[in-house]
Amino acid sequence: MKNTIISKLAEIESREGFEILYACESGSRAWGIASMDSDYDVRFVYLRKEEQYLHLKALRDVCEAELNELYDINGWDLKKFLALLLKSNPAIFEWANSPIIYKTSAKWGKIAEILPDFLDSKKLLFHYYGMAKSHFMKYLLGDEVKYKKYFYVLRPLLACRWLLAKSRAVPMDFGELCAAFLPTYMWDVADELLAIKQNSAESQSGVRIKKLDDFLVSEFEQIKLEIKKHPKGKKPDESVLNELFVEFVGAREF
Repeated sequence: MKNTIISKLAEIESREGFEILYACESGSRAWGIASMDSDYDVRFVYLRKEEQYLHLKALRDVCEAELNELYDINGWDLKKFLALLLKSNPAIFEWANSPIIYKTSAKWGKIAEILPDFLDSKKLLFHYYGMAKSHFMKYLLGDEVKYKKYFYVLRPLLACRWLLAKSRAVPMDFGELCAAFLPTYMWDVADELLAIKQNSAESQSGVRIKKLDDFLVSEFEQIKLEIKKHPKGKKPDESVLNELFVEFVGAREF
């Protein structure tokens, strides 16, 4: 499948006339919790020809290359990517930390070197906490729930723990987060939940898991208090990204 996706990316480059600087897997497969019928969430960053950035009419900065039951393949233009990096967009750091990489480049290597300078742990904390709270309220309050929704609450809360302790990019691997910040008395629940997720369909549902519910509610309360005390990030240097963009657009090679 990896070779198939690499071939698809080459076809996208040829069809669209741009250069893919980096491509990776995002979502459940990168987290190590894929179900039997999980799709492939492929994300990439691309660079257009110099003259295209000079058009009076701005080109679309997103490429939605393929979306079906098996593939979800889309990417961001480098200009959009760098603008979002300036805002410490969480997706950027997730992509950069993916354990499944389909393509990389020397240009991406330069980007990867400066990513830590633009990570604002306070902003990421708000993002992960908000994501966890939203999914919990929307999907985990009924008598019966989809088990995969627990991961969309537990993983971001563990990500909050990581950021509070380390103030650096959160690892994609769910197991690494559990080993670092999930209390040992919850490991059996996590193992059981993971087994259900990996050996059943995405839509698998059942009764709520009280032990996990109680833990999540407690974490919401404690993490909320700790986020308030967490220091704000420093304003990043926008000129670094501007210079990098100009360099790449002027030194584009195919």
